[in-house]
Amino acid sequence: MKGKWAMMGSIVAVAVLALAAGLTQAQGPEPPGEGAPPQGEAGIEAVMSTAFTYQGHLKKDGLPYDGTCDFIFNLYGVESGGSPIQTLGRANVSVSQGLFTIPDMDFPGSFRGEARWLEILVRCPAGSGSYTTLSPRQPLTAAPYALALPGLWTQPNATSPNLIGGYSGNSVTSGVVGATVSGGGASGKLNRVTDDYGTIGGGSNNTAGDDDGTLNNRAYATVGGGSTNTASGLMATVGGGGSNTASGERATVGGGYHNTASGHDATVGGGSYNTAAASYATIAGGGPSDPNNPQATNNRVTDNYGAIGGGGHNQAGDGDADTSNASYTTVGGGKSNTASSDYATVGGGESNTASSDYATVGGGSSNTASEFVATVGGGWANTASGFYATVGGGASNTASGYAAIVGGGAGNTASNGYDTVGGGSTNSASGGAATVGGGWANTASGYEATVGGGASNTASGYAATVGGGSYNAAAASYATIAGGGPTDPNNPQATSNRVTDNYGAIGGGGYNQAGDGAGTVDDRMYATVGGGYQNTASGYMATVGGGGNNTASGYAAAVGGGAGNAASGYGATVGGGDLNAASDRFATVSGGDSNSASGEAATVTGGRGNTASGDYATIPGGYAAKATHYGEMAYASGRLANDGDAQTSLYVMRILRTCTAGVWYDLYLNGNDTPSTFLTVAPGRTLAFDALVVGRTQGGESAGYYIRGVVENVAGTVAFIGTPSVTALGEDDPVWNVQAVASDALDALFIQVQGNNETIRWVATVRTVEVSW
Repeated sequence: MKGKWAMMGSIVAVAVLALAAGLTQAQGPEPPGEGAPPQGEAGIEAVMSTAFTYQGHLKKDGLPYDGTCDFIFNLYGVESGGSPIQTLGRANVSVSQGLFTIPDMDFPGSFRGEARWLEILVRCPAGSGSYTTLSPRQPLTAAPYALALPGLWTQPNATSPNLIGGYSGNSVTSGVVGATVSGGGASGKLNRVTDDYGTIGGGSNNTAGDDDGTLNNRAYATVGGGSTNTASGLMATVGGGGSNTASGERATVGGGYHNTASGHDATVGGGSYNTAAASYATIAGGGPSDPNNPQATNNRVTDNYGAIGGGGHNQAGDGDADTSNASYTTVGGGKSNTASSDYATVGGGESNTASSDYATVGGGSSNTASEFVATVGGGWANTASGFYATVGGGASNTASGYAAIVGGGAGNTASNGYDTVGGGSTNSASGGAATVGGGWANTASGYEATVGGGASNTASGYAATVGGGSYNAAAASYATIAGGGPTDPNNPQATSNRVTDNYGAIGGGGYNQAGDGAGTVDDRMYATVGGGYQNTASGYMATVGGGGNNTASGYAAAVGGGAGNAASGYGATVGGGDLNAASDRFATVSGGDSNSASGEAATVTGGRGNTASGDYATIPGGYAAKATHYGEMAYASGRLANDGDAQTSLYVMRILRTCTAGVWYDLYLNGNDTPSTFLTVAPGRTLAFDALVVGRTQGGESAGYYIRGVVENVAGTVAFIGTPSVTALGEDDPVWNVQAVASDALDALFIQVQGNNETIRWVATVRTVEVSW
């Protein structure tokens, strides 16, 4: 087809009508069941199509065309150049007198308020030749009524048109671009957007922007709905509710009533009268604890990054107008709680305070964590005031020492570094690394001291320990009392267990003492009382195993048990029994009653009323025996009038000598030791004796003898009754000999030996039967 083509006539008017139809569709009907049609008007019953009818007047060479034509319509966003947004073709269109109508023109999604131009290509007759592009492109402009549809209108501008819906008084400040008021508003309660790209979804009396005359400093503010809400910060948001304000940059109030998010990136989720007044502050909800005084009892975050989960009258931050000095504080909820220092946390409860960096109160009431990383888990009126101090719970507990701990209970105190009170009541750990496990009124005042439990126990020495019981006192370093307590409940302080010297120990019982209690704690160390009643281990390393009224006062002395026993010698031992005494070095009474070992290393195995007063003397048992000589072993099964007046004894005598021929040598109870010890005969005593004597040289020369006789002491004169008999049992050298001598000068019985110029070891066993009057 050749010739000059032109499109004339009603293209603009028709296009306007078509665009108006599209805008009518853009309003859309309400979903079924929601709302009601305006009064006096018919409701919309079907969804309107986006298609429109296009009419044109086509001329060729200035004359109207008759026939059929094919059309191509290209939609552009620019008047010239560019690329088509969409393309639509229509074939076999009837043209009469130049007029044609296309009833179903549709470019879905292409009309969003921006300027549009239509480029038309035509070929006539239909199906023949190539298309001719008509020029210029036809602008598509809106009909006047499309600018003021009921409840929705536009404010075109060169950047982004404003859309305004709802009450006719709703407004967008002049010069603002990209603003949207979806609806809502009423007389005297207008919705307003005062800054660029602000949005109000609905409601009434809402404002997006700060209305300070500068249009772009509080852009992108959003109010979803509600009443009397203001989003006045850059990119601030109020979701809904009433009288809420988001004035910080990117601040958010989700809803509720009278909430304020004034810090940048601050958030209030809901509730009422909540204030997030610092950067990144967060309040999830809650509100005032006193509805009659909401401004003074609301939740408030005063420092950066603070957070409150809910509750009422809570504060995160110190509120001193400096928003950076108490950051990252958290209050989970509850009432009247305050987290007022960096990273401080209160989980909930009432009237709790976390006032130092990283301090934590989990809950409860009237609790305070006032020092760095201090923690109170819960309970009532508890205080953690030391660095890293912890109170788990309970009531009126205080952990004031560095890293001190009170687990729970009531009225407990951990007041020095690393002190611990597990629980109980009125307990105190004050020594430094001291521990009270529980119980009542216990005190661990020594460094590293421990009281496990019980009542009124005291561990005041370094590393002292009281396991339990009551009124026990471990008053020296490393002192230990496992348990027990006072024997007189009416006088507990005077009848308690007590360790007075370092490393002393008491297993239990009552009224026991380890140490001498003289005020010097290091002179009677390592004393031990296993238990029992009124026992005292007052010697260095002394021990009383148990029983009652026993005393171990010698160095390393020991009383195993029994009653009224005393071990007062160095290394002395009383195994048990009653009223026994071991009073010299290494003396031993194994048991029995009223026995005494008073010689060095003397021993009474048992029995009653026996006395071993000679050094190394032994009484195997029996009754009323007296071993008064060195090494004597005595036995009696009773007495005539006095101890030892009816007994038998056994002695061992010895010497090592180079024996000159013809010279008599004495055997001694203590051998070659000096001074020499003799077998004395006391006044009023008579002894019948026999002796076995043996001798031997290193070369093997030997002899053995048997002596028998009777010796007495009458008024201080010692003499034989008759003549002792001597029997040679066997001898290698007939020059060797033995004899018995009664020495009046020394009041003693002597066994004497002779040799033949050899060095001889002589040993004699002397057995006696004794009587005295």
